[in-house]
Amino acid sequence: MPYETQFFLNSFHPLCKNEVGRNICKNNNIAPFVDYSIRREPDFEHNFPSVTGLCRCDKLIGQAEENDFIAYVTVKSAGPRRLVAILQVLHKLKNHSEGADWYHRNRLPLPRNCVVLDNDALPLSLAVPPSNFTTYKKWCLGYIWRARHYPTFLVCRAVCGPALRNPPFVPENIFERPFPNTRSPKRISKKEFTMLRQLFR
Repeated sequence: MPYETQFFLNSFHPLCKNEVGRNICKNNNIAPFVDYSIRREPDFEHNFPSVTGLCRCDKLIGQAEENDFIAYVTVKSAGPRRLVAILQVLHKLKNHSEGADWYHRNRLPLPRNCVVLDNDALPLSLAVPPSNFTTYKKWCLGYIWRARHYPTFLVCRAVCGPALRNPPFVPENIFERPFPNTRSPKRISKKEFTMLRQLFR
């Protein structure tokens, strides 16, 4: 039986989510709606963003398959919800090393969430620490641990966006039902996916 394309809804914390992040954007000429962390997840500034288990462990990478679509919205706590990008999975690889090999073969730089030896995390000065932050070293080690324990690596392409400076607002009632809780990635219907995609028009 042929695989049926799935549609996922996921959220992320934008760098502009608070005053600290907004100042980082202003002082470093960084687009406000990039991911807030030292391992941008995903790295929307890359031409071929990757999706990994650094943020959601295997909740998304364990479900998504090649050709599936993932819509990325900002978390509700960051203010009015925005739709920043819609990605499509091109390749589902076993681990970050295979991901790095794909980028190297295609003569592309590595996205920041590809955790391999030759791809350092961003400095703390370009990120907003999470609420449970202790030290920069522990933040880095936490990502290394997740990359090892949830290694699946999705190479993607953007089919809409990324809109990193003025992304469209997402009405809370867009689906004519309560907006899904995106703490865990959610499957949405093709109809709901189309509603989101139309926001980019």
